[in-house]
Amino acid sequence: MIVAGLLVALVASTSTSGSGGDPCALRGIVDEPSAALLALVDKAEAGRDRGCHEVVAANALVREGRGAAAIALYDDAAKVLPELATFLDAAKRRATSPPASTKPGDDALVRGPPPATPKECAARVEALLKAATPKKAADVALGCPHGDAAAPHEGLEVATVTALVRADRIDEALARAAKLPSTDAFQKVRAWALAKAGRTQQARDAYAALSASTADPALHAEAAFYGAFASYEAGDLDDAKARFLASADALKGSQYEAFGRWYPALAD
Repeated sequence: MIVAGLLVALVASTSTSGSGGDPCALRGIVDEPSAALLALVDKAEAGRDRGCHEVVAANALVREGRGAAAIALYDDAAKVLPELATFLDAAKRRATSPPASTKPGDDALVRGPPPATPKECAARVEALLKAATPKKAADVALGCPHGDAAAPHEGLEVATVTALVRADRIDEALARAAKLPSTDAFQKVRAWALAKAGRTQQARDAYAALSASTADPALHAEAAFYGAFASYEAGDLDDAKARFLASADALKGSQYEAFGRWYPALAD
């Protein structure tokens, strides 16, 4: 899911035309059906502009359950977007993988007896989210035994906040996340929920706090990137550029390194 999110984030900006030197300013069309996007691919100029359109069109095909048809588009885009090769390969694998809900064990989790423990609840909610049933996942999560509020179950609470956000119950998700202790997992899901709610400045600050407090190098890099990206999404380009440049060492060697080099240039 991270890969898919980054691909969409990378090609997203604020209009449907390449403004400010960014050939991937395609936010206005990322939710269009594949037929409309494929027509735009045919009209795009050869090079990076066409490659960007191909990625968006391929994502649409995957979204519509036509992953096999997306492979050629991802391959063609990789030729002109070499810095995204790793992510495009991951997108190709996702495009041809079976739906999560058809994987062994998922059906038993979704249809089995009511979960009796926080661990069982977390597994059930995660299975429902993978099966693309977020409203059911949220209902199950809230109906689960959550145990001691002073020592919340990490897996269940993260799954609950995630399900509420995806079920468009944002206020409930944020209220719940705000009451959780400041562990890495809880800080991360709160920052993510704030970003999904469009509260970009609060998300930036939450990611920055997580990046500063965590002892996990991978999470440090992830939080540093998304803190800077939140400023980019908010249109605070000077702050975004400063944060991307300041996080260069943290991003080095991580899956976010290429994006950390790309976005400062877009923020100019």
